[in-house]
Amino acid sequence: MAEALISVVLEQLGTIAISELVKEVELLAGVDEEVESLIGTLTLIQGVLEDAEQKQVTNKAVKFWLDKIKKISYDAEDVLDEWNTRILISKLLQPDVNAPVKEKVRSHLFNFFCCAKPIVIRHAIGVEIRELNEQLEGLAKKKDMFNLTEIRSQRESRQMTSSIVDVSDIYGRRVDKQVIMSKLMGEASHHDSKVPVISIVGTGGFGKTTLAQLILKEEEVINHFEKQIWVCVSDPFDHQEVAKEIIKQATGKVIDSVGWETLHRSLSESIQGKRFVLVLDDVWSLNGEIWKQLKTSFDGGAIGSRIIITTRDETIAERMGSTFIHRLGQLSDGDSWLMFRRIAFWQREDDLENFQGIAVDIAQRCRGVPLSIRVLASLMRLKKTIQDWRNVQASNIWNVQFQEGEEGFLPSILFSYYALPAKLKPCLVYCAILPKDSRIEKKEMVELWMAQGFLGSDGRKDLEIEGGHYFDNLAMRSFFQDFKEDSKGNITSCKMHDLVHDFVQFLSKGETCILFKDEELENVNVRHLTTFASDKPSIYELKKLRTLRSGGYIRNKITCLGLIHQLTSLRVLDLCNSDVEEFPSEVARLLHLRYLDLSNTKLKELPETICNLFNLQTLKLEYCEKLVKLPKGIGKLCSLRHLMIKGTRSLTYLPAELGKLCCLRTLDKFIIGGGDEIEGEGCNIRKLGLLNNLHGKLQISNLGQVANANEAKEANLEKKKTLQSLILSFRTLEAATQQLSMAIYDDVGILEGFVPDTNLEELTVEFYKGTKLPDWILLSHLVKLKLHYLISLLQLPALGKLPFLEILELHTLWSVEHIGEEFYGLSSCGGGGGRDSVQHQIVFPKLKKLEFIGLQNLEEWDLPYQNDTNKIDFFPNLVELEISRCHRLQALPPGLGKLKSLKFLKLSWMDGLKSFLSINDRKGDNVEKEDNGEFVKPPVVLFPALTSLQLEYMREWEEETIPDLSSTASITIMPCLSELKIGYCEMLKVIPLYMLSPVLKDLEINFCPQLTRLPSCLPPLLEKLKFGFCKFLDFMPDDLNHLTKLQTLRIIDCPILAQRFKRTEEISYKIEIDVGVHFGISCDNCQMVPIVGKRYKCKDCYNGRARGFDLCEECYTTPSEHTDLVNQHHTQGHTFELIANDEDNPVQVHPDDPSEVVEGGFVVTKSAEIEELNKA
Repeated sequence: MAEALISVVLEQLGTIAISELVKEVELLAGVDEEVESLIGTLTLIQGVLEDAEQKQVTNKAVKFWLDKIKKISYDAEDVLDEWNTRILISKLLQPDVNAPVKEKVRSHLFNFFCCAKPIVIRHAIGVEIRELNEQLEGLAKKKDMFNLTEIRSQRESRQMTSSIVDVSDIYGRRVDKQVIMSKLMGEASHHDSKVPVISIVGTGGFGKTTLAQLILKEEEVINHFEKQIWVCVSDPFDHQEVAKEIIKQATGKVIDSVGWETLHRSLSESIQGKRFVLVLDDVWSLNGEIWKQLKTSFDGGAIGSRIIITTRDETIAERMGSTFIHRLGQLSDGDSWLMFRRIAFWQREDDLENFQGIAVDIAQRCRGVPLSIRVLASLMRLKKTIQDWRNVQASNIWNVQFQEGEEGFLPSILFSYYALPAKLKPCLVYCAILPKDSRIEKKEMVELWMAQGFLGSDGRKDLEIEGGHYFDNLAMRSFFQDFKEDSKGNITSCKMHDLVHDFVQFLSKGETCILFKDEELENVNVRHLTTFASDKPSIYELKKLRTLRSGGYIRNKITCLGLIHQLTSLRVLDLCNSDVEEFPSEVARLLHLRYLDLSNTKLKELPETICNLFNLQTLKLEYCEKLVKLPKGIGKLCSLRHLMIKGTRSLTYLPAELGKLCCLRTLDKFIIGGGDEIEGEGCNIRKLGLLNNLHGKLQISNLGQVANANEAKEANLEKKKTLQSLILSFRTLEAATQQLSMAIYDDVGILEGFVPDTNLEELTVEFYKGTKLPDWILLSHLVKLKLHYLISLLQLPALGKLPFLEILELHTLWSVEHIGEEFYGLSSCGGGGGRDSVQHQIVFPKLKKLEFIGLQNLEEWDLPYQNDTNKIDFFPNLVELEISRCHRLQALPPGLGKLKSLKFLKLSWMDGLKSFLSINDRKGDNVEKEDNGEFVKPPVVLFPALTSLQLEYMREWEEETIPDLSSTASITIMPCLSELKIGYCEMLKVIPLYMLSPVLKDLEINFCPQLTRLPSCLPPLLEKLKFGFCKFLDFMPDDLNHLTKLQTLRIIDCPILAQRFKRTEEISYKIEIDVGVHFGISCDNCQMVPIVGKRYKCKDCYNGRARGFDLCEECYTTPSEHTDLVNQHHTQGHTFELIANDEDNPVQVHPDDPSEVVEGGFVVTKSAEIEELNKA
């Protein structure tokens, strides 16, 4: 790493001409000799650094010497960076002879940088260079004491472009996998209320996490568990953070800071009734009592739920109450060799014969540790000659002896680190700034590396692409793992194995620190700090600090931000998710700052002085919902490459100077117009035309303010060739839905002028009032297209022609009445015969997801019934279809049932749809076939691949029978359907038999008031049944006796069923009955969540507040047996009222409550009785 730092310093020295130095900075006499001497000394030291890097692991003196080198290199970089910056400022201050007078007056900039004792500052820089030179010369003389020799590693024979080897195949763990799978999938009695705990125990690097991951990817496991939850456990075990992460994964909700009791209730609710598998990965420590409290929250899960723990310590597994402990051992020599060979000889199998003898020996030296095999094999894949392999085989690293008290490292990690090019070493070591088990976001990490200067200092280069290559290179060498990829297979994020993280922390010891809440900072020389306690004043005394990151995902309190200007060496300042409301203007003193993240804070504006941060490359303000404006002088941020303002909903305009940011690569949204007389005008579309280096995703808002097509062309979208995703937003939702005369809009002409590059992959057009779309909309490389709120659009373009389109969303197209040939691109076929005369065509060849939502005037969707004669293949790869709020659509197209790949279908708010099946025995649709001299209809399979069907708010849909296809035709409908959910279907009286597939596993019926019975025999493979708010639904427990796979029956506000199933001692499945449920309300005494039955609300505690004090009936009627809290309310004379649930007149009470009168087989309390009770 020191070698890379010296390279950075040498690069900076090489970019500054001595003449500029003397002219602009006026240093001491003889400075040119000092610079030449500095370059010579650094070059001399650089030659022995590779040897020192290897010896530092076992020799503390060498490590101390290296640390000194790094310290001086850091200081030299600071001095030279300041030097470069002041030269830049000097150039910016030179007046433009063609500029107006007011532009020549750069008073604010000049006052700050050039009037604050300039001679003193310039003199100080010269002194610092001389002092650094003296220190380096002293260290250079000491290198001989450590017998450091010059080592020049052989250059890699080829560029690092290989893909990451897929090692998803499991080696030597088949038996381990089978054993754990048997424990995971084994049957469990519903009478056992405890969730079984399975522990995987083994030494670090043995593959505990990998084994658990592979098990969870098994299709059998995916289908078996309703929820898969994975939590990386920190050290020490933070039960609140674990609970929050489980809730987040189970419900999608992010929980802010709350008390443990509230959190405990939320955790119980999040997995209530769900069959889940929870993995607690890498548990190091444990508080037994806390674990008991946490574990009780899981007992409300469905039968068959499991907890998997991975840990190095078997004692931990025992203390966590493991029902089964599996000890993971080393791989055998045979399995080690198979794994090593797979990686090392990936795409070079021809070399195996010549290298096999050495390769087998090296594989055996990994001693069966999978991590060691993976890391070392990844390194050997890059070594091309026999001699390279022999050097590894004979290396002394295999015999490295660590000093007493020190933790050793796997030789494979040492080999791989030593073999890294110097430029990659600081990038790897910098990852120590993240806590263990953190997910490393590739884009963010590259920006951090760039801010530290690890990618070079030439702003004209595409440093982000270079950094991406660095990241992929480290991933290819197996320093990273657990990758996530985008749709193209590119890595977007990853993690680092604990042992690798330990290693980089060792290398950065003294430089990098992670400070947790209750810890105190001990090392005052730390340079990179992640802290979970940002309000400590001692942090702002770290004069050499280069990175300050606020840890965690909750609002961290920061009280000392006014001292931030003291951290003058800062390159990275990350205060995201903190409680910052105002940013200090003194930030301008942070001359070196390159990365500033203030995302998800309470900022309303930034100080104007932030525009004096001339080195700033990345400014992140995402989800600052209160931010109303950006600094007027933002155009002075000449180095800014990334401006991230996604989620800033209060930001209504951008300063006009934004167009000067010619280096900008990332801009989430460009807002046209706005501003005022005080703040100045906002941006016009011409400003966007100057930003031709934009990458990734861009949203252009307020397009309706563009005058015409000619002005639209000034955006120069065709020149923005690296844009992948574009959102064209014409106006706000409110303005888009106003019924005004179309004459005042020129949306058609404006959109005609916004022609993007043909390589664009994702396009959204929203709030557009044109009646047609331009021809350019058929971009040949589109993968995703969204048309939202195009309320005046009359006809859809020929989207079926798009060869790569995978996702199509059509939302709120009020004027579209028909979808047919023009949509598929068939109407232009020659011969005058329409689709009957065309050659074989594929319409929407790659489309996977299709949404029709809010096409409220759509009356017909023409999708022909496909067979062998019409020569057209429609939607061959469509997997997911949603149709919603198409109120006038009275029938589904007949061809829908013939789509061969459709798996997920959701229909909702289809008021005109009376029949689900639309099968017509039309001439030509079903080809007759001769068989033994007779003509018979062929077998018909409808919805052959459908696995999930959801029907909601189908107000006119009734029960139906299968249309007659003639007595000689056989028909099969939805043979693969495993999930059926029906809700809010007011006319439904009977569930259609054809929907009850033999393989159905999950059936859910809600809010069907006319449904009174079930079919006589439900499918035998059903595992989950749920009935909610079907007040007249009635069947007996005996009707379910044939369901031997049934695990859970849940009944919510179905009073007859609740009575039928309230006493079922011999039933093998779990029954959950919620009758009279007060959703979202808990008992403040016994913590019942939600209150079931009668709810008593304390009128004196609410006082207009949203939340007061509530009791269930048991806690209200017997307060003496409960807590002092309840008694306190009574003794203070507080009055309670009985609350009806769900605003129904009859208040249904839990069927086990004997205190009410039974009427008609179920228990109710009349509204009149409630009033009388309240009066009493």
